[in-house]
Amino acid sequence: MRWGEETSFRELKYTIDLVHFHGRKRESVEQEAWARLILYNCCEAITRHIAVSKQGSPKRKYDQKINFATAACICKAFLKRSDDEINTCR
Repeated sequence: MRWGEETSFRELKYTIDLVHFHGRKRESVEQEAWARLILYNCCEAITRHIAVSKQGSPKRKYDQKINFATAACICKAFLKRSDDEINTCR
């Protein structure tokens, strides 16, 4: 029953990089945590609405799932407006 929560926390810690904080004051650490939570929710909403079709291979038995780590990397690079980082995510 808790598997979804545990994977969400793992993605928050490592994919969104909520392990290390850059601020020293309590307010700046809190601001950074909220910003990363918003980024996680945005990336999760985007990846849930992306559809991968089976047109390429009709023999495929299962639908493909979007890689959340790659999607989060692309979202972060897009928000930074960095084309170089988008190319390194793939």
